[in-house]
Amino acid sequence: IPIVENIPYSRWASLGYDHQTSEQFVSLEKNLNSFVRELQTKRYLTEGRGISLSVTSMKHAMSASDLEFVLPHNQLLCPHWKAFSTALMNYNCDYHTLFVGFVSVGLDRSVLEILSPAFAVQKLTSLYFSGNDLGRDELLMMSDIIAQIPTLEALAICRNRIGDQKEEVVNRLSTAIRNHPHLQRLTLASCGIGNNKTLLSCIRNRSLKSIDLGSNGIASEGAYFIAKFLAKAKNRHVATMCLEDNLFSDKDAFLFASALKLNDKLSLLDLQKNNITAKGRRILLKALFDDSSLNAIADSNHTCLVKLQDDEGLISVDKGASPEMVESLNNEKNPKYCGRKSKLHTKIFSPTSDGLSNLRYFEDVPVGLVPEVLGFGLIQYKPGYFDRRGAHTLIFEFLRA
Repeated sequence: IPIVENIPYSRWASLGYDHQTSEQFVSLEKNLNSFVRELQTKRYLTEGRGISLSVTSMKHAMSASDLEFVLPHNQLLCPHWKAFSTALMNYNCDYHTLFVGFVSVGLDRSVLEILSPAFAVQKLTSLYFSGNDLGRDELLMMSDIIAQIPTLEALAICRNRIGDQKEEVVNRLSTAIRNHPHLQRLTLASCGIGNNKTLLSCIRNRSLKSIDLGSNGIASEGAYFIAKFLAKAKNRHVATMCLEDNLFSDKDAFLFASALKLNDKLSLLDLQKNNITAKGRRILLKALFDDSSLNAIADSNHTCLVKLQDDEGLISVDKGASPEMVESLNNEKNPKYCGRKSKLHTKIFSPTSDGLSNLRYFEDVPVGLVPEVLGFGLIQYKPGYFDRRGAHTLIFEFLRA
């Protein structure tokens, strides 16, 4: 495959593009030619690892302003896209994971038609689109591409206004995602989804393990849909749900707390940067650690880490329901509040205001079971965490009771 000659900066400038855009066109050409050379020389194959091809016009790590920039498509780039597609199609990657991404690069239908044969031939495992100005025709084409890649395990579409499209488009895309047989990780972030139930229904794919719907302007109607989804037993295959930077309120926190009481498989629920106040945090806190009784503690959710930090990461004045307090529960980094046994132990054996333990919980425990309870109280402490004096105090309290 011959390397396509790069179009010089002067040509792009003569077409009316400003300095930044002209430079980005040159950078994209170099990026595509670099990948063509690497694929032809099979450099990735000799390294014995997965292939990651991230096509972008950016020369450096993207800043916040870069994220707003999308290089427009120009037909002069089609020869470069064809060379890239051919090199990718001819590459033998039977024993590799294959990630292909397109960042801040405009893609129209003609480019997707060029790339589609390579996507169909290769066993792509990850496909990433971010900031590509995808319109009606491109999203319809994207729906077909998704359906043509049975090996796809991860799909990310970010910074593309899917939610602004007509029902025909969102229905095709949602159906393609929902019916994919092996998709495990789905990211639809900053896509303007809002409360569009057609788009939200794509999370019903039965093979999904990780879902990210961050920065989509989802409000209470969407919260009800998602919480209802998480509460159903048939959807326990989802392990992580990211809902960061949406429009959820304290009322929506109640919906998610109710879902957590029924779902013991979800390991992460990210609700950062939403409109959830101390009231909503207390509701979520109770779902994770309801200390009204021992049975309530036992029936709390012991598997899901709920993230709640706000935009500034400030510590809440309400210490009893601060983001830090909620995030300390079910967190492996904090074994004191991780798991049913640890929570029970914390509630029973942590000193009260008078310096004694909460042995009132065992007022009705038969005398014959006291050694078992005492053993539970002592064995839960790890070496160095519980001193001899504390052990003697605990034994004294049992004897006095």
